[in-house]
Amino acid sequence: LDILVKEFPEKEDLINQAQYNIYRLLYYHPAYAEGRITIKTGNGKCFKNPSGDEVHFCTADGHMYRFEDNITERTAQCNFNDSKTSENFEALFDNAFNNSATVVNLNDIFA
Repeated sequence: LDILVKEFPEKEDLINQAQYNIYRLLYYHPAYAEGRITIKTGNGKCFKNPSGDEVHFCTADGHMYRFEDNITERTAQCNFNDSKTSENFEALFDNAFNNSATVVNLNDIFA
């Protein structure tokens, strides 16, 4: 699981949040200890549509994507059988992820 976030919360904010915040859950998942989860921050950079609005997206299994075109209302376009669009999103993500040097180490927060 590779995750790229625009900005990462401050350590104190994460520690003071409820027991079940997403980063704490990821930290305690066996996949994190096995090195199968990597989180990076874009240091304020994010994906945007041609109009300049921030967007979110995810892909899975080379065929599925969810493209959130309104991050406030969480409206999205989804398709579970579109390998071409999924491939394009994956290439976009991989480029950004591989060029982001800031790896988040959850051990520094929760250990």
